Amino acid sequence: MYAVSALSCFNDNPKRSHWLSAKRVLRYLKGTSNIGLCFRDTGDDLTGYTDSDWGGDIVDRKSRTGFIFKLSNSAISWESRKQKSVAISSTEAEYMALTEATREAVYLRRFLNKFDTVAEDRATKIYCDNQSAAKLGIIGICYMPSNEMPADLLTKSLGRPSHNAHLETIGLTSARIPLRGGVENNNV
Repeated sequence: MYAVSALSCFNDNPKRSHWLSAKRVLRYLKGTSNIGLCFRDTGDDLTGYTDSDWGGDIVDRKSRTGFIFKLSNSAISWESRKQKSVAISSTEAEYMALTEATREAVYLRRFLNKFDTVAEDRATKIYCDNQSAAKLGIIGICYMPSNEMPADLLTKSLGRPSHNAHLETIGLTSARIPLRGGVENNNV
């Protein structure tokens, strides 16, 4: 997810290194074509995870926001994009990411409430890996250690073990049947 977003910055003037990176992404996609979202009926809590990479763009020093929302332990919404302004601290970058994630949470709750999918009396928890940013908020923001943060998939390049662990966390699993036109029922 992060790699595609990062590569898209070079669409106007790609270099050979970008082409080689794009080919690597395509090889990854080909090798993981059996991985898909697996929805399980494990409850109705909407949960968000957000992260940022403070000043990650070496050209303009803008940070990248990433967030994932899960319902019944499967990802239903995610985003990775560059922030509109330069953050002067990691706390500010995380807070800007939390702001975008909160907007998405409000939208998702309104949408899901139309289908009686989420409990109206429970707050949506949004996890971040910056304790200072979590303390700034007046909404239900919870601290989560960086090594457990699934939104890292959207803000930085990860090693294979972390990448695979986060994929599992957001409900991406190996499908037992081909995904073309089929629906798998995993009553777990």
